[in-house]
Amino acid sequence: MCKFFKLSRAAYYEWLKRSKEPDPDLKRMQLVEEAWLKSRKTYGYRRITIALQQQGHVINHKAVLRLM
Repeated sequence: MCKFFKLSRAAYYEWLKRSKEPDPDLKRMQLVEEAWLKSRKTYGYRRITIALQQQGHVINHKAVLRLM
């Protein structure tokens, strides 16, 4: 199969390993979305970052911007 797609075996097994891992940002994405919806879709990444940090979550403004 790897020869047909002209793909190395190492690349195939690396892809297979990554596809089984859960998305590490899924929980953060849910937190950002909840904060955004709670603000009635008015907050930007800066205010969402502040709101999440006030709730006790450790999250960077760059991560919030990337997830939005």
